[in-house]
Amino acid sequence: MFFPFSLPFFPFNFQGPSSGDLGLFSPEVHIAGNPRIEKKVVTDVASYGTQIGTLAKVVLALAEGEEGEHIDRHIARLKERVKKIDEIKKGHADDLEEDIKHRLKELEKSNRQAFKRLINDHHEAIKKADQ
Repeated sequence: MFFPFSLPFFPFNFQGPSSGDLGLFSPEVHIAGNPRIEKKVVTDVASYGTQIGTLAKVVLALAEGEEGEHIDRHIARLKERVKKIDEIKKGHADDLEEDIKHRLKELEKSNRQAFKRLINDHHEAIKKADQ
């Protein structure tokens, strides 16, 4: 198929992959939370737009006093997504703990002094927090 923007003299390639994602126009997203968790949520649960859309439907329906199957369906969908996101966060916490244990063992083997400093610093921080 002829696509005029793919000609060699045209400075931009507007052809994207079959998913419809055009690299030139992809939005840049600044993630405030944990990037690993955010990526997994967007990949496995719902995109940002879908998440906001579900919230908007629930809020607007409640604000307008809607009742019935329509609003119940949106609320059920929202609860399902919240549950999946919580599961991802819990899984990440477990993975993070295992990752930290592994990295501490590596640090202890490769740089015993740095390991001791790190452990001592954390022991001191825990003591201060407990006071």
